[in-house]
Amino acid sequence: MAGTIINNSSHAIWITADGKKHCLAAGEDSSTVGISDADGLLLDGRRVLFDSTRTDLGGGQINSDGAIKVCDLGTMTLSNGLGPAYDLKAEIDTAGFICPSEPAGYKNRQWCTQHSGWDINTVQVGRQCP
Repeated sequence: MAGTIINNSSHAIWITADGKKHCLAAGEDSSTVGISDADGLLLDGRRVLFDSTRTDLGGGQINSDGAIKVCDLGTMTLSNGLGPAYDLKAEIDTAGFICPSEPAGYKNRQWCTQHSGWDINTVQVGRQCP
C-alpha cells in the first residue's frame, strides 16, 4: 500500500514521490496517473490550510512554504480554499497519520531542504503538468 494524493481543487499542485516532484492537474489522483507512492504536497507560495485537529503536527495552520507529508497507508485530499484567507485546503485521513518513522503533517522549509525530494526549488521534476 502507498500514499495517495487526490487533487479535488481547481488548481494544479506539486507533490513529491520517489524523490521527485510531480504535477497533479486539477481533478487528478496520484494513483491513477502512474505515481505509485505519493509522499506529500510541496507548498509553492500559495496559502494552504492544513485542516486537521492535530495541532502538534501543524493542523489548523495556513502555510505557503515547506510541505505537508502523508504516510504510506493514507490519503491526502486537496480542495479549493475560502476566498482571501487561503487558496487550498489539505486534509489527511486517519491512516495518513500512521508512520513508522517521521510523522505526517506540516514540514517547514528548513526540514524540506534537509530531506531529499522535499525541496520544491531543487528537486528533479518527474511529471510536468499535462
